[in-house]
Amino acid sequence: TGATYAHFEASTSSGANDISGGTYTFNAGVTLDTVTNGNLIPMVDSLLPTALARQNVCIADGDYQACSLYRIDLTNRGLAQNLNGYITTLTGTSFASGDIKYQLFTKSGNTYTAVSDIGSISTSSDNYITVNSSASNLVVSLADGTTNPTSATYYLAIWLSDNGRDQPLTQDKKIVASVTFVSTAGDKISADFIS
Repeated sequence: TGATYAHFEASTSSGANDISGGTYTFNAGVTLDTVTNGNLIPMVDSLLPTALARQNVCIADGDYQACSLYRIDLTNRGLAQNLNGYITTLTGTSFASGDIKYQLFTKSGNTYTAVSDIGSISTSSDNYITVNSSASNLVVSLADGTTNPTSATYYLAIWLSDNGRDQPLTQDKKIVASVTFVSTAGDKISADFIS
């Protein structure tokens, strides 16, 4: 699919092939694959690194699912790009609380390193991935890929934050969302997930 106007939007679902498209300067793609996903139990935010470090990733004490984890691969086949990422809830989301949290990581070997702040997913807005205590949006820099494609890999953790109270309104709920990366020119690529 091509476009002759300034902005391009594309989407893919979890596990689908790479997508790309765009203008003279934008030719990037995104894939999103599920690493682990299941019925979540509330987890204290500070325990996320411990859950990620376990051999069975995101499993809490008692073998409960502590978070859903998605691998995001960004590929650039065009000029160098700076992208900002955000999460938007889609139709089908039944959570109405701010108790759903997310954070972006890189991975080296079996070690996950946070590259963003912990964010809260709101059902009423785009939830930008931020750094420096929400002072600025995370910038993903993709080097020029016109001769050889360049890429970057991230891991998105989604969890139900334990607020210290009973959380009956979160039982049997789901989040249907899209993770989107947008260039400074407004070009977008996105992938959908269900948690």
